[in-house]
Amino acid sequence: TGENALSAFEGRVVLEGLLSLLTKRQRQVLELVFFEQYTYDEVATELSITRQTAHATATRALEKLRDAADKHNIELSDLMAD
Repeated sequence: TGENALSAFEGRVVLEGLLSLLTKRQRQVLELVFFEQYTYDEVATELSITRQTAHATATRALEKLRDAADKHNIELSDLMAD
């Protein structure tokens, strides 16, 4: 319905706003891991970083997103649901 489409649109806008708080590298890592389904080894190869750096970058990025979402009473899982 139109109401659901608006909710999905609003969710995308909020998620984009949260993602804008991340560094370029943090966004790259999360996009590869969560949207492109890359493994951390594949991310490391793609971005010329170590696997440990890829994992640590994703962890810090998710913490930053959760902290920002919590401050605004937003559930990240709600934003990423279809």
